[in-house]
Amino acid sequence: MFENPLEEFEEFFGGGTSKRFASTYYRPPMDVIETDDRYVVTMEIPGLSKDNIKIVLEGNLLRIEGYRPRNPLCDEEKNATFVHSEIHYGHFQRKVEFPHGTIDRESVKSKYSNGFLVIEVPKKKPKEIEIELED
Repeated sequence: MFENPLEEFEEFFGGGTSKRFASTYYRPPMDVIETDDRYVVTMEIPGLSKDNIKIVLEGNLLRIEGYRPRNPLCDEEKNATFVHSEIHYGHFQRKVEFPHGTIDRESVKSKYSNGFLVIEVPKKKPKEIEIELED
């Protein structure tokens, strides 16, 4: 039901900005739009390198996961700590399940620009079957 119960708990008790409830898992915002010929998944994940994003399509389930490293200024060896923190760091994973048999798996495209990951998942075109008439 929930992707991460701890995350739901953190959101309920103040959005996870408290150090007491800090987590190394977060849930970036995502939109899923359906058009006549495709689904478009857009995820807001600024500050990540392409190497820290993984997209997997298994059957009709799209899984997007990644990692945003902690701010290097707050590494313990630099003797710096957060005074206030609202930027999420750590791992994330989001899943989108498409209706069975509706997507064209071979034509999926993705791009990452200006902090937005956009994945286009084309729908399968209906197959028209020609009817032969017998004399």
